[in-house]
Amino acid sequence: MSIFNIPKRFIMLDLETLSTKPNAAIVSIGACICDNTQRFIETSFQAHVNLNTYFNTSNNAFDVSGATLQWWLNQSSEAQQATFIANASSLDDALDSFDTYLVENNAQNIPIYGNGADFDNVVLTQAYAFYFKSLPWNFRMNRCYRTMKNLVPSVEITRKAGEHHNAKADAENQAVHLLEIFEVIQNGGILK
Repeated sequence: MSIFNIPKRFIMLDLETLSTKPNAAIVSIGACICDNTQRFIETSFQAHVNLNTYFNTSNNAFDVSGATLQWWLNQSSEAQQATFIANASSLDDALDSFDTYLVENNAQNIPIYGNGADFDNVVLTQAYAFYFKSLPWNFRMNRCYRTMKNLVPSVEITRKAGEHHNAKADAENQAVHLLEIFEVIQNGGILK
């Protein structure tokens, strides 16, 4: 018997940003919804954000860090091309698309995992607040993927798809890893 309430379904979220602060400028939102009973990814989501969203914001609500921009310049051309898309939408539209994705997949009240208790979910929450939009998920469902990784370090992530720093591919790889972690926990695996 596990001491954890293992969810039947969950969302894995991954953001690519231009900062590491809670109000970071988001350039890509990636997510997937997983069925933990059958252990598969049901559906995936990706939205790219036009950088003009941030440079046209008069109140500097979103943080753009020179160090993060420099970090992006040092990433592979594949990662850059997968993240910075010419015909990307506004952040406002990207948030609406994510909202629609969760509603269409009946996923507003299932756990949503971000990589770090202080990052993905927090940054996305700040973006929704900026536009005075309600969160499309129940805030009580916020979860930390990094914590789960640390509970079962014997299960290592193996990239199965996509370029590193592609939000959708990262979300999918993290989701498969979390499915493997849940399987170990459900089978009585030892937490370390």
